[in-house]
Amino acid sequence: MKERLSIVIVGCGNVSEKRHAPLCDSSPYVDLYGFYNRTQEKAEKFAQKYGGKVYGTLEEVLTDENVDAILVATSEGSHWEISVKGLEAGKHVLCEKPMASSPEQCRRMIEAEKSSGKKLMINHNQRLYAPHIKAKELVQSGAIGKVLFFRTEYGFRGHETDAEGNVNQGHYDRINHVHGVLSQVGSHRIDLMTYILEDEVEEVFLAANTLAKTMSDGAPIPYEDQAVMNVRYKGGVVGTVEVSWLDFSDNARKTVIYGTDGTIETYAGQYGVVLHKRSGERVYYDTGRIPGHYEPPLTKIVDIFAKCVLEDTKPMCTSREGLHCLEVINAAYRSLETKTWTKVGEK
Repeated sequence: MKERLSIVIVGCGNVSEKRHAPLCDSSPYVDLYGFYNRTQEKAEKFAQKYGGKVYGTLEEVLTDENVDAILVATSEGSHWEISVKGLEAGKHVLCEKPMASSPEQCRRMIEAEKSSGKKLMINHNQRLYAPHIKAKELVQSGAIGKVLFFRTEYGFRGHETDAEGNVNQGHYDRINHVHGVLSQVGSHRIDLMTYILEDEVEEVFLAANTLAKTMSDGAPIPYEDQAVMNVRYKGGVVGTVEVSWLDFSDNARKTVIYGTDGTIETYAGQYGVVLHKRSGERVYYDTGRIPGHYEPPLTKIVDIFAKCVLEDTKPMCTSREGLHCLEVINAAYRSLETKTWTKVGEK
């Protein structure tokens, strides 16, 4: 069995700078082989820091026999085409979330995965956050009885500045951004709750707005910067997903799950998880230091992907799970247009 997986990062933006490149560089299972970006200067900066090859075109990456896998970290509108080309070229693919811009694009990726026999894993890394792992464990152990409903939030200040305060005003002008905060941020929470509950969403109702974010010329962005989505699962659980690019607290990431015998609260002050029992007893779980969005420790998503390939095991987040997330998002946007509850999976 091969000991290390040679990976090329495709897309050298902020998420690759803060997360993917450091994770690849530090992984004992990965050889960070090179970089490709539409603007080559960005790839060159990564290579100067980490070493590795700079590719002038995607085709050069895909025809390089030394490359085992690509990490797709471009805008979501190009995920599907790059992933399909990678799979068809015989490369394994770790694809950023959301998997694509539409369920149809997801299905094309799944077809390429099946025909190529290569691995396709979706980077829904919030499954790996310690508070979420504990919450899932408590739910599945029956600690709060039958789950009835939940509310989950995820928000931050947006992309005008990065975590260090550097101005990034042109972010919203980038090509291939098809949808707004529900897709780019809400996909995290849609996948997370499906993962915790081990159930799929049946129908949704979305309310969303463009309240404050603008393009570099001052015009409102052409998609939502705030959204509240009501969901109903096949098993009967209902919930609310609230996301925005309008939060300056740097801690809008709480999830509360209500059951017949108790309540689970994540990111509850200094504790990762608090279990509120029906009896009135409270159980506090210290899940370790709770970092900011890009602060260490980072989740070991790259390690998990590489081991999945090297050991030929099932991906942590499969393409089918990525497709379900996109089907929920697609139904939500249709709900926004019709102002009605909308079934997931219906065209």
